[in-house]
Amino acid sequence: MSAYGPGPLLSKRSWSNHTRQTDYRAEFGMNGHELPKPDDIVHYADGSFLPMMFHFAGEGIDLRAIALEQGFDLKGVSMENVVEDDDPIFIDYFEKGCSDVLLRWQPPQVAGWDLVGKFDAEDGPMALYLRRCKEVPR
Repeated sequence: MSAYGPGPLLSKRSWSNHTRQTDYRAEFGMNGHELPKPDDIVHYADGSFLPMMFHFAGEGIDLRAIALEQGFDLKGVSMENVVEDDDPIFIDYFEKGCSDVLLRWQPPQVAGWDLVGKFDAEDGPMALYLRRCKEVPR
C-alpha cells in the first residue's frame, strides 16, 4: 500500500486530457481508470525521476492540475534558485553543459513536502514536491 493510501480514481475524460494516448493500464497492471499512486516512481537513465501519475503527461501539460485533481499540492524548485552561482554543479550545468548533473544534484528537503521528482526543464534542473491538500479543490 502507498504511503498516500490507495490510488485515487480519475475519470476517463480527465485522464485523457492530461496524457498521451497509450494503454498504460495494461502495461502497469492497473484496473479501470485508477491513477498511479504518487510514490509509484519512474526512474530514468539520466538521473531524473517522476511519479507515475506524471509519466504520461505530454509536454506543456499542467502537472499541478493533475496533482490537485488527485488531492495533492505540487511545488517545483529550480536548481538555479537553490544552488549558488559558484557551486561546481551549477557551473557544470549552466556553463559547461555537463549531461550528468541530474545524477549528481541532490535537491533540498522542504519541510512538510515529499520530494517526488527531479528532471531537466527548459530553465534547468527542477525538483518536484507533493503534499496532501487539506481540502481537495472542486
